[in-house]
Amino acid sequence: MSALRLVILLTLSLLVAACGELLNPITPIDSGVTVHADSTGDAEPPPTYDVIELRVARGSSDLQARMWTEPAAVLPAPGFAASGTELSGGVGFNTDLNAATGGGFVSPCGGGQGLERFVDLTARNVDGTYNVLNVATLAITGTAAVSQEGPRVTFTVPFFALGTGTGRTMANAIVGFNAGVFIGRDCVPDAGQMLPTQTRGSRHPLIR
Repeated sequence: MSALRLVILLTLSLLVAACGELLNPITPIDSGVTVHADSTGDAEPPPTYDVIELRVARGSSDLQARMWTEPAAVLPAPGFAASGTELSGGVGFNTDLNAATGGGFVSPCGGGQGLERFVDLTARNVDGTYNVLNVATLAITGTAAVSQEGPRVTFTVPFFALGTGTGRTMANAIVGFNAGVFIGRDCVPDAGQMLPTQTRGSRHPLIR
């Protein structure tokens, strides 16, 4: 066998091996991942945070709720309440998967949310975390760590704060800003544009 033919055969063998690796199936998205996409331009009037996506992924002992907003969220400094155009609102969790039980965010997010827990984004703790609250009692059940990469903000919530050992939950969110009172600008998922009028709860500015 000539040297040239040997080189060609070796090259073909390497290409086949490489193609075999490239054609291996991509690992499917874990069944614990839930994605809510939300239409753009449904958060008016300005100042506006428009939620583009809420993606929730379960780990072994916590879940991550990643919110994508336009424009990129400005978070309050640790130890301060959200004010002005800093991101405010909440990320809610329906942990018993029953829309008929639990509470809900202020209108016009719509009914049937069935929330048992929520991450309260109206104020940030001195360590940079956010409180996780029981919707029924408003008791603090834990804290959520936060990280940000451009327009995507990720909240990491331990299962114990949700009162569940599996992390199975339905999720939604409301975002807005504080101007003396909380002003909602967008919900995810929702049926359409936010309205400037709000029905506020007497116990908490986010909860009916």
